[in-house]
Amino acid sequence: MLVEEGWYSFRRQDLLGHLGFMKERANRGVPVVSDWAIRNGSCPKDGAKAPKDYACVSSNSYCVKASNGPGYLCNCSQGYEGNPYLPKGCQDIDECALRNQDVKYKTLYPCENGRCRNTPGGYICKCRAGTRSDGTNSGCRPVLSQAEKVVVGLSASAVVVISLACLVVMKSQRRKYKKEKDEYFKQNGGLKLYDEMRSRQVDTIHILTEKEIKNATDNFSEDRVLGCGGHGMVYRGTLDDNKEVAIKKSKVIDDDCREEFVNEIIILSQINHRNIRRLLGCCLEVDVPMLVYEFISNDFGASALKSTDKNDFIMLIQGTLGYIDPESFVSHRLTDKSDVYSFAVVLLELLTRKKAIYIDTSNEKKALSHTFILMFHQNELRDMLDSEIVDGEVMVVLEKLAELVMHCLNPKGDERPTMKEVAERLQILRRLQMQLVMKTQPIQSHYSYGEPSVSVPTDETGYQSTETSKLVLEIDLAR
Repeated sequence: MLVEEGWYSFRRQDLLGHLGFMKERANRGVPVVSDWAIRNGSCPKDGAKAPKDYACVSSNSYCVKASNGPGYLCNCSQGYEGNPYLPKGCQDIDECALRNQDVKYKTLYPCENGRCRNTPGGYICKCRAGTRSDGTNSGCRPVLSQAEKVVVGLSASAVVVISLACLVVMKSQRRKYKKEKDEYFKQNGGLKLYDEMRSRQVDTIHILTEKEIKNATDNFSEDRVLGCGGHGMVYRGTLDDNKEVAIKKSKVIDDDCREEFVNEIIILSQINHRNIRRLLGCCLEVDVPMLVYEFISNDFGASALKSTDKNDFIMLIQGTLGYIDPESFVSHRLTDKSDVYSFAVVLLELLTRKKAIYIDTSNEKKALSHTFILMFHQNELRDMLDSEIVDGEVMVVLEKLAELVMHCLNPKGDERPTMKEVAERLQILRRLQMQLVMKTQPIQSHYSYGEPSVSVPTDETGYQSTETSKLVLEIDLAR
């Protein structure tokens, strides 16, 4: 008898007699395996067309050469089971379903710690999140070992704690920074300034934040510096509306002056004169307030910030060529007499109606001060003056004024008059001009168009202020 291998295992009881063997095993049936083959044919060669009588008709079958003689057998392909001699006789084996039916299939079709998914002719064991490797062979293993998980967990916790701590510190610093700004704003009279602006209905002052100032000056870049000295710096800035401004950043401020600071800002912001830079705004949320002025590219004369300590003296001249004191290029320092020289150039512009650097008839650039000095020494003053102001009656005043200008343009700064002396001499010339006009027009007032004579304001010493003298003279000469 030919039976399936493995069905029978020898026991001593089977030797007692055939009746014992038959009773115990034969009654349950004997699995029989038929060893046969298809004798009239053979497996087709690779790539060759199968003959018409080819027995392996299932699409999921293959041919096997017979082991007991000529011929061949048909088997279902791996992952399939059934009858290979029938069309569609070999059906797919659902390995995943078998794993759920019997424990022995879990060994036959391993998928430890993975998700089993059936496929035609096989199955896939996909490892779950946090595991790796191939579940069908060695099984899915954790990506991290227990020790590594502990290290990662502690590291992640540390990162979270540090991040929270940094966030708390940042918020605390931000609150502290904002509180500090608010204190500076109050200390510098910000609230008072708001009240004054509302009560006086002033809308010409813009209160800027420190961030806006930093953006305007590229965070106070050295390339933006217009002037520097012991008391502070002046920067050229560009606001968000592309407006050019000059920003003064002082180093220190006297605490006694803080109370008057707001009133001065209100007054300065309302001044509107072409020879005076207009105050546009301020920044009060810093220790030392910063002032924002309109930027004038060709402002008269030299602008400098001075230090009382000569060893700490740093100067940058910022002005239009033609107004600057020539002596400053040699001494590398500015003095009050340098302002006298610049003021004299302004007087020359009024007298000649020419710019400090002008183009003459030969289309060459000339310095007005240099040309005036030459013409004065050549007794050609009348040719230099504006023809509309040259008059026989006032020529005496103009000549005296020209002499004053010559003194102010003296190459040696020590020999120039002070601004106070200039103001006194301008006041004298003013009175002289009025006397000459009264002689020629005893009935009419000094001013045309029927305007009454206007008294000239003076200070306690009887001197007219420098700015007032300049403006009055400008008005008179322009007529």
